Amino acid sequence: MNALSVKSAPVFPPAPGGWGRRVAFRFFASFYLLYAATSALSEVPGFSWVSRADDTVRRVLVSWFGRVVLRMDQPMDFSTGGSGDKLSDWVGAALMLGLAAVAALAWCGFDRGRRADGWVRDFLRIALRYTLASSMLSYGILKLLQDRKSTRLNS
Repeated sequence: MNALSVKSAPVFPPAPGGWGRRVAFRFFASFYLLYAATSALSEVPGFSWVSRADDTVRRVLVSWFGRVVLRMDQPMDFSTGGSGDKLSDWVGAALMLGLAAVAALAWCGFDRGRRADGWVRDFLRIALRYTLASSMLSYGILKLLQDRKSTRLNS
């Protein structure tokens, strides 16, 4: 093998379970990437513009999806804070589920040999662990700081 030869991409053996498991994995991978990619990238110093751009694009897409696809006449409330139980949040969740389904079906059509599932599975395993750890730590630290603040006010 000379220095100019190109190595082929690794081929991972197919996971047991057939096409149903393949579609489910690709659906959940697509959903996770849609859900978490922009919020994770916006936490990196210098990438706060990603969060602002994502918010603008999300508002436009959710409004369009609610008006055109779901045929809703109600105005969307995009205010921040609260429980996340607003109409815009539910329409946004439906939009993400639909986009994830389309992405999973497209992925299944383009990658029938499962050439990418192995490294995507490994990447998602690590990303999910960091996302969970980040969420748990930020929640715990926030609760700890709130408890310390309330004990100072009460004493």
